[in-house]
Amino acid sequence: MTVQTFDNYSLIENVLTDAQINTLIEWWDNKEYLLDADGNPEVRDRNYWELGLDLKQKIESNIRQTEIIALPLSTFSWLNTTFNNIFTAVHGSSLTIEGPTYFNKYTTGSFHSLHNDIKTDEYPNRKYVCSIQLSDASDYTGGDLQICKYINDLISTAEYQTPTRVKASAIIYDNRAVHNVTEITSGTRYSINECAG
Repeated sequence: MTVQTFDNYSLIENVLTDAQINTLIEWWDNKEYLLDADGNPEVRDRNYWELGLDLKQKIESNIRQTEIIALPLSTFSWLNTTFNNIFTAVHGSSLTIEGPTYFNKYTTGSFHSLHNDIKTDEYPNRKYVCSIQLSDASDYTGGDLQICKYINDLISTAEYQTPTRVKASAIIYDNRAVHNVTEITSGTRYSINECAG
């Protein structure tokens, strides 16, 4: 794995094959939605979702609009190996993977506003985040991952960098750095995210 280093993040290209990406998308497509009492997909109006459910969940809050599901670490051994290899390549040693992997689908109008992924007692293995792009850049407009540079626990730079949108690229950054996904204006963007520490 060849690591490219930028001010705000690291990048590794071609971390998954097309066949592996297709397997992940098929896994997503075969999952059911969490339904409300009327049998329609339940829509969460705040940035909350249940990790323990084997169901896709819709979030439509003022800070995040996405469809999401937890992908258990035991689902695909090759994906665990990929994440371990990525974190080792960037940081030189094996890290503890947080799990489960967050699988997101962004469609027109979807976004995730500025936030960071802070280490807590509930999430002790948050030191770095890895986001892997599963869609071709031409599949959607908008939907850019933007990463500010972490300075300290109170400050990230106001300036951000926008990593590549190339399919199968892994973007690795400090979990404390403020970041966001801009609004999708057309198309569909799939991505998976994992933390380690």
